[in-house]
Amino acid sequence: MRNESEDKVSRIIFTIIITVFLISVFFLVLFPDLHGKSAEYQKKMTGKSTWSVISHFDDKNGRKDQIKMKLPHNVNFQNITSKSDIARSKVSITIPGADAAYPQDYEMIGSTRRMKDILFTYSSTGDTFDFCLKEFYEAKMSEKNGWLCIDFKRPNELYKKIIIIDASCGEGITTKSDDSQYERDIALDIVKRIKARFSDSTPKGTKVYYTREDDMVMSPEERTKICNSLQADIFLSVALNSTSSGRTSSMQGAAAEYLTTDDTGHGKIFASECLDGLLRNLGCKNRGLIPGDEEPILREKHTVAALVRVGYLSNYDERSKLITSEYQEAAAEGLYQAIIKQLGQ
Repeated sequence: MRNESEDKVSRIIFTIIITVFLISVFFLVLFPDLHGKSAEYQKKMTGKSTWSVISHFDDKNGRKDQIKMKLPHNVNFQNITSKSDIARSKVSITIPGADAAYPQDYEMIGSTRRMKDILFTYSSTGDTFDFCLKEFYEAKMSEKNGWLCIDFKRPNELYKKIIIIDASCGEGITTKSDDSQYERDIALDIVKRIKARFSDSTPKGTKVYYTREDDMVMSPEERTKICNSLQADIFLSVALNSTSSGRTSSMQGAAAEYLTTDDTGHGKIFASECLDGLLRNLGCKNRGLIPGDEEPILREKHTVAALVRVGYLSNYDERSKLITSEYQEAAAEGLYQAIIKQLGQ
């Protein structure tokens, strides 16, 4: 009697499993974009179109430190793009043509041991995968038999020369009025103009990184950590000057700092080239070469390093120049040429 009862329960469970399976297959066949509709519903209900997909990756089947993702037939590998964000230790890869159901419908394998998370974001034009890394790596992409292969490499494995350009995050207000200017904003504007020049022309085998490319505020420790991990061949920090109190004064002009502990002397030469470029292009007063041994960011693992102070925010006349696009362009050009010259050494 007991065996018959157990058999009956087993048949009921088996019937339920088969029924659920057949219903699932029916819906997948009848509604092939069901995953996509579910994702669209999630976006409508939660307002979010981004979620974690790290669990979709199978660590057991991938080559060490490589991610592989099966590409949809309508996706052209040549249209796939990647963007590195060293400040956030993140690599974003965008796949135009893929839809919201991509993570569910296509196989993804590989090692995630270097990842803190993998975030998936979809839009009407394609999908983006944000690989959030424990420390920064570059993504080298290739395509093989319909698979997108992503190898995560240290920058010095991919490039002959590495340059880091740092926009200072100093927050000193130059005036008490409503048109106050911040060092971090002006420094970033100058760095963006240097970046535009490298975007147009970067020497072969050279990679240029930026500690920040937006108005994010970073602590000296965060910027130092980035510089230490990349071990640049050339490092340049762009900053401004001010009186210690921030009050308006007659002090003005550009200066450059270097490490006196650099026995090679290359850092001092580079700092001198940067200062000469500013003086030549800006026509400002020369505040000279200054020992920068107290600047933590200069003491990291750089081959050649300099910190330039483009001008005084606490000087009314110089501040009025520093906020103009013309003055920032001139400063960027002088510093860009100094870097190019140093690359040729």
